[in-house]
Amino acid sequence: MNEKSFLQKTKWKLIWTIGICIVVWIASGLIGFPGIFQWMFIGYVIGGFLFFILLDARPMKERKGGTTVISVIIFYIILSVIYTFNGYLWPQYDPQEEKDKIAKLMKNVVTPEQKVKDLEAKVGELTKKIEEMQIHPGAVSIAAPAEVAKKAGEKPSAGASAALIAKGIEVYDLYECYNCHKVGGKGGVKRRGPELDNVGKEFTAEQLKKRIL
Repeated sequence: MNEKSFLQKTKWKLIWTIGICIVVWIASGLIGFPGIFQWMFIGYVIGGFLFFILLDARPMKERKGGTTVISVIIFYIILSVIYTFNGYLWPQYDPQEEKDKIAKLMKNVVTPEQKVKDLEAKVGELTKKIEEMQIHPGAVSIAAPAEVAKKAGEKPSAGASAALIAKGIEVYDLYECYNCHKVGGKGGVKRRGPELDNVGKEFTAEQLKKRIL
């Protein structure tokens, strides 16, 4: 039985590679991986194809002297170009973006000194109200927000405001909630958490707080 030639072996490996690439692309898309990851998986498949081609390749002729050095240099230049171009195609790390995230996170961090100042300010306000009540009994009253709005002729706000929604989007991006949760078709790559599209209708704020904590 005649052994298959290198071209014949390569042809069948190429056919198999194309088939595997199609299956990997469709399967990763159905699972929910972003396009950048799908292309990365395809790259792995092509890398395997090149590896098996090298296994069937004919041994190279022995080189000596300056020809060997030139061959090694050319080989590393080709690899360097390939790796550099490949790295250029993938999303790049932006230190400034990470610094901005850290700065936003630090804004929400309350230091012990700040807590003490806030408590002192609240104590001062309460002390002032008590003194006013002692001087003018009945002049100062503490009304519920709904009553205050009613007296002012305003309707109590219902639902989430635009500012609150914007804050929610900022928190979702800032804390990278998209790694586990999907909202509006975005995120949920690792599929560790439930979708949050209708979570506000299914749970109260207190129930959500309890589950998060």
